[in-house]
Amino acid sequence: QLQRGRGVTTVYVTHDQRDAMAIGDRIAVIDRGRLLQVADPMTLYDAPVDLFVARFFGAPPLGVLRGRMHDDGSTAWVDVAGTAVRLLPAQRAAVTAGGHGPALVLGMRAAAVTLDGDDRPPWARRLEVVVRNVEPTGAATVLALTPLGADGAPSPDMIYATVPPVGRRRLGQRCDVTIDLRRCMVFDGDSGQRLTSADRHTQ
Repeated sequence: QLQRGRGVTTVYVTHDQRDAMAIGDRIAVIDRGRLLQVADPMTLYDAPVDLFVARFFGAPPLGVLRGRMHDDGSTAWVDVAGTAVRLLPAQRAAVTAGGHGPALVLGMRAAAVTLDGDDRPPWARRLEVVVRNVEPTGAATVLALTPLGADGAPSPDMIYATVPPVGRRRLGQRCDVTIDLRRCMVFDGDSGQRLTSADRHTQ
């Protein structure tokens, strides 16, 4: 209110992404002295330049699934702890056009993850996960979920889902989630560069 009332340009330095998103008209993200990206808040959220910027913004945090891409000439998929997550055609095209891979990272906000959702649509991918943390926030509950590998062992990656507070989920409980690949970003696993952004029309 003070800044708007005076009508002056203000530089505000903060490590709190919530303050930056709420106050800033344009945000500059700096990491160890390097200017990574300058943009309005929603551009940083929807189309971050790399994995560092993507993980810096958002609550719950950005979920990530790391794996290696395989391509049989017609389709491509990322092997996530032994589970094949097939890329959408546009995602495959973006990765192959830039000569990236095979190490990839799928990044997703909690809105892209649904517990026991419908896995029949062409953009839906099913994963078996285990509940690693349950965080009630009042109006909703945030679940931290770790994918299970083909051998049943949990992977080191974490994704997040927001569920109604009435649902009872326990630590260590196994369940299935459906991932909306349209809402996922794809990053180069080595450089962290964003290769594809989430579809704004599905947010």
